[in-house]
Amino acid sequence: MGTMTNFRSNLMIIRRKRRMTQAALGKAIGTSGDVVGRYERSDIIPSIEVVVKMADVLGVSVDYLVGRISKASPNFSLII
Repeated sequence: MGTMTNFRSNLMIIRRKRRMTQAALGKAIGTSGDVVGRYERSDIIPSIEVVVKMADVLGVSVDYLVGRISKASPNFSLII
């Protein structure tokens, strides 16, 4: 599985676990929900600055968001 596949699926899973809509995440990072949807579908690739903003808003590390590590930060629980 490639990094972009990991990123798009991790983004969607974490966003949903946080009970955030695409629109809410988009607003939090200074863009629209439509753009977040395009990131989740891999239609477009976010800049590193945007990835950092998403990780900050979602409470995970960039490494976790892009699939380089398999454990979320200690402050984030994937169990609801």
